[in-house]
Amino acid sequence: MVAKHKIITALCCVLFAGVVGCSSGSEKEQSNAAKPEPQSEIDKLAASVKLQVVNTSPEMVKSVVEALDEIEDEIEKSSITDNKKLEIHLKSHSSTGSMTIDHTANKAKDVIDKLKEEKVTALETIKVFQAIPLVDAYNNKEIRETYSIEYNYPEVLKFNADGSTMAYHYFRFAQFQPINEFGEDDFREWCAQDAFRNISEPFCDR
Repeated sequence: MVAKHKIITALCCVLFAGVVGCSSGSEKEQSNAAKPEPQSEIDKLAASVKLQVVNTSPEMVKSVVEALDEIEDEIEKSSITDNKKLEIHLKSHSSTGSMTIDHTANKAKDVIDKLKEEKVTALETIKVFQAIPLVDAYNNKEIRETYSIEYNYPEVLKFNADGSTMAYHYFRFAQFQPINEFGEDDFREWCAQDAFRNISEPFCDR
């Protein structure tokens, strides 16, 4: 009887171990299945500058990331589509009025100069959106995009830039597009100044 009891006990132990082993293996499979696929190198690069990539070659993505890295801390989000259209949404900042246009122009120039350095030629347009903080009559604060500036990149490439080139030189090849009255007000204030208007014509003539 004692021997029989030992055999039954041993069989139970083996069966229990098998069940536990199967359960453990199943849990491991589920755990492995739940893990996301590791990001590709391109995905990691794009994420570093909040870049959404649509139908664009890895080579173009790398060059665009290099350019956007110049203003990484200023970017809310960005996108590159079909190797041709680059959009950059800038974060809000403390500048007001015409100085807001100055801010956008300088950030755009940083990106354009780096794209030229990277020998990017396939792009057709660069569109930069600017957001600003707004406060209503009840002191409620809101961040809103108020305008965009779209650059004709092939024309920008033709410009013989050198050490004296200013951000406003590139306005010759850009169009201002107000999103609301705040953007329109900033634009009119900037264009009312004579300091840089002559080197950016026909930017203000619309």
